[in-house]
Amino acid sequence: LLALGAAACTAAYFLIAAKTGDDIPPLALASGGLITGALLMGVLVGTGFLAFTAPDVDVVLAGVSLPWYVPIAWVIVVATAGGYAFGVRAGSMLGSRVASFVGLTEVLFALLIAWVVIAEVPTVMQAVGGAMILTGVILVRSDPGEAAKEEKASVPLVPAP
Repeated sequence: LLALGAAACTAAYFLIAAKTGDDIPPLALASGGLITGALLMGVLVGTGFLAFTAPDVDVVLAGVSLPWYVPIAWVIVVATAGGYAFGVRAGSMLGSRVASFVGLTEVLFALLIAWVVIAEVPTVMQAVGGAMILTGVILVRSDPGEAAKEEKASVPLVPAP
C-alpha cells in the first residue's frame, strides 16, 4: 500500500511539474511539496505513530568533524530543494511523460556511484532493471506522437504580425 501511494504521489508530482511553466516558479512548487511532507512527518513523529530516534553525533566528512546539522542542512538545501526545483523546471520543459522516465535515471546514477566509489557491484537483477529504465527513456523520447504534440504546442495560436 505504501509503494502504491508513493507511485501515485510520484505520478502527481510529474503531472503537476509539467504544467507549471511560467505560472508557478519551480522553487515555489518544490518547497510547497517539501514543506507539506515535512509537516506530515512532524505530525506522524510527534504523535508517536512513526518511531524516530536520532543520536546527537558529529559527522566526519573529508577528515573534518562537523556537527550533525551541517550535513543535514546541505542535504536539505542542495540535494533536496535544489534537486526538486531543477526537476520541476525540467518537467515543464520535457513534459510529464519524458520527465518521469528521465527521473528514474537517478537510480542508475546511484548504482553507478556506489559501484565506483564503494565497489558495490550491481547484481544481475539491478543491471536488468537499469537496462529496462534506459530502454523506457529511449522509447518514450522517440515516440513520434510525442514529437507531434510538442510541434503542435510550439505553434502560436495568434499569428505574428
